[in-house]
Amino acid sequence: MLKIKNPFKRKYSEKELEMYEFLKELTLFKELSLEELSNFVPYMFLRRYKHNEAVFFKDDPSHALYILKSGKISLNLDLKGKFERLAVIHATDTFGENSILVNKKRLYHALVMTETAEIFAIPQINIHEIFSNQPTIKAKMMENLSGMNNKFMEDLFFAYQSSFGFFSMALAYKNK
Repeated sequence: MLKIKNPFKRKYSEKELEMYEFLKELTLFKELSLEELSNFVPYMFLRRYKHNEAVFFKDDPSHALYILKSGKISLNLDLKGKFERLAVIHATDTFGENSILVNKKRLYHALVMTETAEIFAIPQINIHEIFSNQPTIKAKMMENLSGMNNKFMEDLFFAYQSSFGFFSMALAYKNK
C-alpha cells in the first residue's frame, strides 16, 4: 500500500519536540497530543529560584501551575509555627495543580530545597483561555487531575489506617 505524506501536517522543531516529550512525562499532560501540547508552550515562563525561596505560601491565590525543570521543592504545612513536610517535588513533577480549578487558594507552602531550582510557571489565565477554546484539552486534563486526586485519597486512607486512626477522618468529610 502506498503511503502518502500529508503536506499540511505541522512539522515540529527538535526543540519543540523536546519540550513536548518533557510535558508528556507529567501526569496532567500525558494524554495530550503534540498539537494540544503546543497550546501551552508559549505560556510557559521559566523562573530561577534560590535555596529557601518561597514559590508560594498557603492561602495565596492559585494563579499558576508549576513544573519543576531542575532542583527540589518541599511542600509543607505550617503547624503552630513549625513546618511539616508533606512531599518533596523532583524534576519533571508538577505542583500547584489546583490552579486549573477556578478561585482556589494554595493548600500548602512551596519552598526551594536545593541551591537553585528552575521552574516553569503557566499562568492560570492562559490555562483557562486554552480550556475555553479547546474543551477536549480541558476534559483530558480534568480527568488526569481526578486520577491524581483519587491516588492521593488512596494514599491518605492507607496512611490513616496504618497510623491506627490518630486523627478523626470524619474531619475531612465535615462538609459532606
